[in-house]
Amino acid sequence: MKKQIFVLASFAPAELSGFTGWSLRSEVIKGSAESGHILDTFDWLLWQADCVLFSSPSLLRLYRGGKTVSTEISLPPETYEDIPEGKLRDIVRISTSPRVLEAKAECALKTGYFSIINEDGKTVCRLGLTEISTDGFSCYFAELMPMKGYEKEAALVQAALEDQGGKETRKSPPVYALRKSGLKPGAYKTSAEADNIPDARTGDVLRDILLQLLNIMEQNEEGVTRGRDPEFLHDYRVALRRSRSAFSMFRGVFPPEEHSHFRERLSGLFALTSLSRDLDVYIKKIREYREILPEDMRDELLPVEKYLINSKKKEQGKLIALFGSEEYRSLKSDWRDFLTREIHTEQGERCVRDSAAEVIKNAYGKILKSGRRLHAGSPAGEIHRVRIGCKKLRYALEFFRPLFPEKAADTVTKKLKNLQDALGAHQDYEVQREKLLYYTEEAAKKLKNPLNLSVASGYLARYLDELQSAERDKCLELIEDFVSVKTRGLIREMLK
Repeated sequence: MKKQIFVLASFAPAELSGFTGWSLRSEVIKGSAESGHILDTFDWLLWQADCVLFSSPSLLRLYRGGKTVSTEISLPPETYEDIPEGKLRDIVRISTSPRVLEAKAECALKTGYFSIINEDGKTVCRLGLTEISTDGFSCYFAELMPMKGYEKEAALVQAALEDQGGKETRKSPPVYALRKSGLKPGAYKTSAEADNIPDARTGDVLRDILLQLLNIMEQNEEGVTRGRDPEFLHDYRVALRRSRSAFSMFRGVFPPEEHSHFRERLSGLFALTSLSRDLDVYIKKIREYREILPEDMRDELLPVEKYLINSKKKEQGKLIALFGSEEYRSLKSDWRDFLTREIHTEQGERCVRDSAAEVIKNAYGKILKSGRRLHAGSPAGEIHRVRIGCKKLRYALEFFRPLFPEKAADTVTKKLKNLQDALGAHQDYEVQREKLLYYTEEAAKKLKNPLNLSVASGYLARYLDELQSAERDKCLELIEDFVSVKTRGLIREMLK
């Protein structure tokens, strides 16, 4: 008989003794009590990886798939880099990098062990009892550990636990408690979508999507101003970019004056946050580039990294000032007020499925037109134009996915995602090469002898050229497939 774990709302030793006729002897020396926090990223990446991370003052413990990994700590980790080398650190790194860990809930664990003694004074089995409480929820976990030769007695103890309402579980105590608590792991989303009501008015659905995106922006504001985790700004800007895209795709749904007014204000906000995000990306990339260089050249890029970090600090101050300004509060207030009022044109009265189908058809048509013109000698700018079109199509598919046949929509989205990944890499190599050379020049101004820096930078620039060239061939191949007769047929099938 294997070990079994039962979850109970409460535990009464006297009832178990009464049911079995045996006594319980507490093994006090083996008991323990811990209090601490459940740690995860803002968007619950550990939870999504089926992990729960518990941090007490001296110990870090990770629960995954019924197994536990632990390590000693002196302070709660802020990122995976603060965790001692080992398996636990590796799991957290793979699941969370580059995000910051934060306390999600207080958690208390109290564990005791009991020997169950029969009428002959023999220990027939042992019982590990864990009381856990988190976010207002508490329960008990009883781990039944049979002794060899006493399987029947263990079965009787199991029946006693079930008589107290115990239900067998394979989940670790923190995993089960977190599921049952008032918390909602995984509730945060980075995208917005329409309800599956095909005949709803376009204006109403569009306002709802834009409100969802505004809420996502606001959820990330505090993290942006703290400045410890670059993904907050990334998610904020993605929601803002999606808002601009949705607003422009449905030109004519809202009155022209309001449309022009808010399009300009949203574009201005996007521009104000661009440099800070770019610097986040370049700081991450420059550290990766150092690993690409020959070992004797790696330190030559340190002046560039220092320049980027100092520039980021200045931009972070500007972001804090922006988010705390009356102008920003006014923009959000005006935007939310506009989105909560029924202001739309006759075009906004159309059923949303018809409007969405038209937007998707037009977005794909532009990709088709641009994609067919491409050839081996096309400049990077023309490939980038296809990338912009793909982004707009992807957003439209995300917004209105519930309105169209799932199989066809999933197939088109998968093809589009593969194409976007290649186009994004191609554009990144182009931009990063240019920015690398620019920031090298800026950092070199403060050096007495910038020769070695220039050599290292030139080495990387050539490497990025090679990567871009290889990615270019892949892009052209994927674009050809995406504008093919087969893909056009999938689009028609989805929209019919």
